[in-house]
Amino acid sequence: MPTTRHALSAARMGADAVILIGAEATGHPGTELMGRFVQTAAALRALPVAVIMGGGIGHGSQILTALALGAAGGLVGTRMMAARESVLHPGLKQRVIDSDGSDTRIIHRIFNHHRRVMMNATVGRILEREEAGGSEFEAYRPLVSGPAAREAQNGLRHLGGPV
Repeated sequence: MPTTRHALSAARMGADAVILIGAEATGHPGTELMGRFVQTAAALRALPVAVIMGGGIGHGSQILTALALGAAGGLVGTRMMAARESVLHPGLKQRVIDSDGSDTRIIHRIFNHHRRVMMNATVGRILEREEAGGSEFEAYRPLVSGPAAREAQNGLRHLGGPV
């Protein structure tokens, strides 16, 4: 969940634990973009259930840091894409392994639907449209539709490789 407010709702509905992600998370980090340490520290004080910290966690030392903060655990997400069992293209797996996080960008801010993704030529075109103020989704559809996502999963260079 991207905010303590969402996590409180889940606790009220009976959740035994929540996964709270920070702005560092790949995928949908929420719109508030609060860092995982600030977010987790606040959630630990506010929530009556176990909190698992997520967002930018890819190593055991980062899980240990989550535990030291008081979280019940740490969520390793994107890093799992590089697992042997993953069906992703080997080139895309290698990009995940080689990434230090500085090659990610947040897109879809204009739609208030933030997504953190790895930078590539397609992401560059999306960012150009956003910077130009394009707010009609149809202008983005060819870049983010199902076929574009399938091409990325297949590891095509223009979507999965460096700019």
